[in-house]
Amino acid sequence: MYFVAGLAHALAMLLAFPPFDLWRMAVAAPMPLVWAAWRRGVDLREQGRRGVRGRAVWMVPLGVAPFHLYSHQWMLDVTAIGFPVFIVAMSMMSGLFVWAGSNVMARWPRLPLCVAAPLVWTGLEVMRGEVVFSGYPWMLAAHPLIGAPWVPGTAALLGTYYAGFLVLVLAALVVDLTLTRMKPVAGLGVVGLLAGAVGLGVALWPGESEEAEFTVGVVQSNIPQSNKLEWKFEDRWRDMGAFGSLTKRAAGGADVVVWPETMFPGLTLSESGLAAERAAGLAFRVPREVDPRGEVPSTEFAQRLVSLAQDIGKPMLVGAVGFEGLSIVEDAKDGLRFDYAKRFNSVFLLKRDAGGFEGWIDPRPYSKIDLTPFGETMPGIRHWPWLQKQLTALGAGGLVLDLSSGDGPRVFDIGGVGVVTPVCFEATKPALCRKLVNAAAGRPAVMVNLTNDGWFAGFRPGRLQHLQIARWRCVELGVPMVRAANTGISAAIDSRGRVTASGVDGRPGAWNEEGVLTAKVRPNRARTLYARVGDVFGWTVLCMALVAWGWALATLRGGTKEQQA
Repeated sequence: MYFVAGLAHALAMLLAFPPFDLWRMAVAAPMPLVWAAWRRGVDLREQGRRGVRGRAVWMVPLGVAPFHLYSHQWMLDVTAIGFPVFIVAMSMMSGLFVWAGSNVMARWPRLPLCVAAPLVWTGLEVMRGEVVFSGYPWMLAAHPLIGAPWVPGTAALLGTYYAGFLVLVLAALVVDLTLTRMKPVAGLGVVGLLAGAVGLGVALWPGESEEAEFTVGVVQSNIPQSNKLEWKFEDRWRDMGAFGSLTKRAAGGADVVVWPETMFPGLTLSESGLAAERAAGLAFRVPREVDPRGEVPSTEFAQRLVSLAQDIGKPMLVGAVGFEGLSIVEDAKDGLRFDYAKRFNSVFLLKRDAGGFEGWIDPRPYSKIDLTPFGETMPGIRHWPWLQKQLTALGAGGLVLDLSSGDGPRVFDIGGVGVVTPVCFEATKPALCRKLVNAAAGRPAVMVNLTNDGWFAGFRPGRLQHLQIARWRCVELGVPMVRAANTGISAAIDSRGRVTASGVDGRPGAWNEEGVLTAKVRPNRARTLYARVGDVFGWTVLCMALVAWGWALATLRGGTKEQQA
């Protein structure tokens, strides 16, 4: 029974999310689990806590697991050992909903399912999306509905968690009307409230911006992640030339040209890092047919980039590694040793009279604030370097997960437009994007998301969902976004979450190929209610869910009140 409920939920989720994108299935997906929670809640009341087998509810994750195995298959190439642990954790969230929800429903049997289920479900989504391991807000209930009419506008009021709450109200209402004693007139009342919530969202949704168009020339590189991890000099040198050609194509008519996350082929663009390279005389030894000098100074990559910016005469935003306190010293055992106080995943602005290297590289980059757990940092153990190194070698293919978080938001002023640059998975984090956009302080703003979607390898649905989640950030904040994605899918999204352009060179949705996208968006200075208040709704629901759950567990410990009497 519980296994079948989990399997039905998994099938509906599969159809709701990319590549199928049947958004109506997002309403159907929670229904089997709401039913399972209600059924177990009834059993708890009738048989008492000890009379209900605890094992049965944990059959739910077994049914749900196939969905996560499919949707997260790309993680196998990232961490083969961590993959099964992650799948178990994601699947267990569904079982946790049934367990927690059934206790709440047993404790308050007269509470409609369309109140109890959204409370518990949304509370768990907030916990998973914002708290556990710094948050993983993927596969949320609302996400497939970005393509539905009117519904996305609710996120402009109180965020995506609020939109998901409304989805759960509707899903649980169907179960209420089917299985419980809810009267049809009460159901109509709930439908009326839902319609009012959606209508209010639409009414208060900021209109289209009247600002002048802002044009972004996107360079979509095509560096497979396997190559990126072992980027040999010959490949770097060749790719630098290819990026230059693409940049010149992208520059025509653009206000700014963007390279994806960490696509600068050199060591760094940070001012102190380049100084350390020069001081150490760092150079690549190369065949003379590549360069007659027999070696190429490592700073020549930065020099070529500056020359490129000078040639096109346009500002550039480039993803590169940043350093603080870098020193390069010779080590008798390991050769050159790179010591540094901090290493960052950064975005650098190249602009005439920006200062820094050759007067073109702004010495104040934006450095990624919200690091991706297990991809850029190891939550909880980063302060024990030896342990982190061992676990990284074991479960993450030897990646060096020692990045530091940036100090805070950075707004790049480009032609009077405040450009903020969430990096990679930061575009999935609502609170972080809100913080960045609000730093624009009333200026017309645009989000430019530099990302490396090479992690998804040949799995297109992963790229599509990354793009899908980014669309919700635009709705929440009323600000457009342009995505520059290594391996694709690069895209432009307007302030209402609609994809207005994607792919490269006239091929919509093109991926795993290099090319150029010219993206036009209208910056927006208007701010939504969500931009002002943030996730106050989500956090409130989480607190209420924890209180209700804890109260239910405490009072049901010895059986229901009727059984105790």
